[in-house]
Amino acid sequence: MRLVWLFLRSRLAGPALAGIALTALLAVAWERWFGHEPEAMTAAMILFPLVVACVIGTGAHSAFGETELTASLSLPLLRGVYLAGLIAVGALALLLAALAWTLPDDGGTLARNLAGLSGLALLAAPVVGGRLSWIVPVTLAMAAQLLAISDLPSWLALTWPQASFDNDRALALALGLLGSGLAAVHVFGPKVARDEAAG
Repeated sequence: MRLVWLFLRSRLAGPALAGIALTALLAVAWERWFGHEPEAMTAAMILFPLVVACVIGTGAHSAFGETELTASLSLPLLRGVYLAGLIAVGALALLLAALAWTLPDDGGTLARNLAGLSGLALLAAPVVGGRLSWIVPVTLAMAAQLLAISDLPSWLALTWPQASFDNDRALALALGLLGSGLAAVHVFGPKVARDEAAG
């Protein structure tokens, strides 16, 4: 039990949960401020899952450096359970926030986008590290927004966060990204920076 407690402290689980809760509160306030503007609510379908996904991605950061990558099964298992737990808490927080929204399928779209964007952040963690893993989902979200307002042809691999909730291919893509991201972080762990490896 002490290992679990130390692990959660090293991952800054408290601030991560506080960030998720604050994001959900802002999502409720967003609907009150901009609920009458369809463009603002469409942007919110990406914005709030994106913020939670960035929190989850940084949660993949290894506070123990190379030690964690050479440890027994317990640390990689804890890492996977912790990240899956953050995703579940984030999804629950966004679903509760969506109860205050008036658009159809709000909760489902928020949860789908959270799954896919979190998967992207976790896929990036073994390559760029947990601290920089937010770059990939932010880049995809910006591309999806730009393609939505441009005359360029849409490509589902970039625009799935904009898709309606009943788009089965967008849902399958998001769930595939989530599963791949969790598997990548479990198998490879986050990238360890040189200063952490030396320390």
